[in-house]
Amino acid sequence: MPSPQDTSSDKLSRVWGATPEPADEADRRAGQPGAVVAQGASQWTFGHELGHVLGLSHVNNNDRLMTGNGTANITNPPPDLVASEIATMVASPFTMNV
Repeated sequence: MPSPQDTSSDKLSRVWGATPEPADEADRRAGQPGAVVAQGASQWTFGHELGHVLGLSHVNNNDRLMTGNGTANITNPPPDLVASEIATMVASPFTMNV
């Protein structure tokens, strides 16, 4: 996953990969992926950004959580995750079995 990239059309959220640059947020942990979600983001943005951290990419489908068209454009809430996306998240090294 590339380091900081805008992930929504309204620039409300950012996600970074395992080597963030620059380290300008005080709470970033070096070498760990993460996301920043602004207060004005849609109700689905945090889940969408967490999907990126767990290895998911954008899709061109506004019924899905990982839509690349902005989470404010989700047309059939709650947004869908397909089996392959769930499998990717379960297999992520950042997913814990508790």
